[in-house]
Amino acid sequence: MSWKGLAEIAPRLSEVELRFEKRKRLLGLWLGPLLFVLTLLVPPLQNVTPIGMRTFGIFLWTVTWWVCEPIPIPATSLASLAMLVLCGVLSVDVAFRTWSDWICIFLLGACVLGHALSLHGLTRRIAYRMAGSGWVGGNPWRLLMAFGLASAVMSSMLSHVVTTVIFISIAGGLVETLGFKPGSRYAEALFLAIAWGSNMGVVTPVAAPTNLIAIGIARSMGYRIGFLQWMAVCLPVFAVMLAAMFLVLRYVLKPEMPRWNRSESFLGKEMKGLGPLTRAEKIVGTVFAVAMALWILPDLLPLFLPEGR
Repeated sequence: MSWKGLAEIAPRLSEVELRFEKRKRLLGLWLGPLLFVLTLLVPPLQNVTPIGMRTFGIFLWTVTWWVCEPIPIPATSLASLAMLVLCGVLSVDVAFRTWSDWICIFLLGACVLGHALSLHGLTRRIAYRMAGSGWVGGNPWRLLMAFGLASAVMSSMLSHVVTTVIFISIAGGLVETLGFKPGSRYAEALFLAIAWGSNMGVVTPVAAPTNLIAIGIARSMGYRIGFLQWMAVCLPVFAVMLAAMFLVLRYVLKPEMPRWNRSESFLGKEMKGLGPLTRAEKIVGTVFAVAMALWILPDLLPLFLPEGR
């Protein structure tokens, strides 16, 4: 959720909550710089240089502002870099070198693609298509598996938050249409399949920023982890986690398995409501497919090119 000023959040908060938010932000605004100044005034800790103490002070200031949010979190992060330069901890070149790192550019591109897919409705169309496939055929267990598998696959290419929101909204409408009452174990299992599946997206590196950060750190140490190499290792892990999830849902949670036909009509109605593929969806889908191909291509080419080419 993006940062908002007090005037923007005031209508949604009670008087007590608003007062707490004001005090928290005001306290953080002054506490951060105060902690920084204190680290400059106190004697250095054992085996810590003066530069180390300055770095520690900037760290305390940054964390305090991250927690209390007197200003937006991204602004705090940028300010901490500037402070590292101003305090002589890092040079300008070193402090901002990581901004041009390929990981940052790669992550930015992946986020833009994911946002475009979600913005133009292509992700929702794919979700409905997977959940409403002929293989499901009104079978409650297959429907649950379809939602779990679809969310797990999609979260391997998109943000797990976006994936969860999309599938939870679809499942919510489906549960309501099928008439499940509060406390239904099947509805509980369906939502758990989506939540767990959305956190299993490890098949591709773009599933989470932490994956790309780990790859970047490994590369800086002389180890190259390619896109295809990542998939070859993580695909079996993904399959094992998925199987374990379904076993837990089926034999531990033990949801009721009613038979119905209304799920197909609900999903079919929603699919019709989306209409035919729009021009924007076609463009975004094509761009995403090309991007995926280009991500994998560097690992495939050496298999077909003569050695040394």
